[in-house]
Amino acid sequence: MAEISAIPPIWTKVDVIALLDHVLAKPTAMVVRNRGDGYYEAIYGKGMNQAGKRFGELTTVPGALINDVFTNGLTAARTLYEKVTLQGSFDMDIEAVIPAKTILDCLGAKITTSEIIKCFSSVSNDIIVIGGRWISDPSGSPQRWPLYFESDNVKILYGDYEGWYHGPEFASGKHNKVLFIHSKESWGSNLTILSSGTEVVGCVLLDGLEDNLHAFGENCTYALNRITNVTPNTIAVGLKGEMNNFYFNEISGATTLLAIYALGVNYRYAKIIGNTFKNGTVGILENGEFGGVVDYNKIYLNQFFDVTTPHQKLNNAGPNTKARFNYGYITELLLTGKTVNLSQTTIPHGLGVIPNNIQIIPTSDGRIWRSAASDGVNIYLTADADGRTCDIYVSRE
Repeated sequence: MAEISAIPPIWTKVDVIALLDHVLAKPTAMVVRNRGDGYYEAIYGKGMNQAGKRFGELTTVPGALINDVFTNGLTAARTLYEKVTLQGSFDMDIEAVIPAKTILDCLGAKITTSEIIKCFSSVSNDIIVIGGRWISDPSGSPQRWPLYFESDNVKILYGDYEGWYHGPEFASGKHNKVLFIHSKESWGSNLTILSSGTEVVGCVLLDGLEDNLHAFGENCTYALNRITNVTPNTIAVGLKGEMNNFYFNEISGATTLLAIYALGVNYRYAKIIGNTFKNGTVGILENGEFGGVVDYNKIYLNQFFDVTTPHQKLNNAGPNTKARFNYGYITELLLTGKTVNLSQTTIPHGLGVIPNNIQIIPTSDGRIWRSAASDGVNIYLTADADGRTCDIYVSRE
């Protein structure tokens, strides 16, 4: 048990609130706001000779204004973060590209788009995005992404995302964080992680029509999230990559609740610990049919409620995954005081699946051996004489 004793996520809500307090206390370099008369304006937020002055001209195109602020309104080649605050409703008909060292405060903003664009994107590093209500225009087809990054050290805090083709996406990069967001009703995935070393903590993901959480990075941690579908879809969580940690999440409402893929690469060394799986056909699926090996994963201390098959291995799934101490998924039992006779003796094993490990522990003289293949209900033993006794350890990994 020592190997799973130190498993809390790196980020807790206390850490997030401390970060939020810090960035909100930081002076705003520029406020971009909807005036309510069809025009948008940017106002300098600090500086002895600038605070309160308008940056540039009034415009009806908020995306172009925000890009101008990002390009010309902030300190060039800065080493310290500067903050841009959005206020009011923004119909983003043009993509805005966030530069490095920017805090984008959207707590007082609603962002929509009717164009097939990334609403905000960046290939720069060191960005913080806070809050906002991000809605794909409900009058038309769902749009691509509210946020799209190919970046390192990006943090997304809070925020509500609804009705996009895909929710926020990290297409590449490393050491990013998604903390306490709410994303729902995407036509694809509510959240897509392809970056490495990313932490996703405390998020609520509801009703994604594809993988609700598309988790295809490596060395990532997913903890304390609620991932559920009111209308069941095919897969709630799709995992790919190596060395991922999946702790204390609640996953429900899908045919397959957690699918572990090897899509041309290996998926190994995952720790799936302390999660609750509810209302599904398959709880955890290990599937290597697309190439690569699924193996060496640890499945400990999870709970399964109303799940037909808690753990299923398909195709190129290796033998070294360990499943132990899971409520609703009995993976090991010790059967004590069993009597075996000279004729074949049938003994129910109680696992509900075919055991792949059977150890016979004699408690009397003589020999006892397996005399037929086990099935999903029984094991079959024979002794060298009537009345031999033994304990039997059975497990399924």
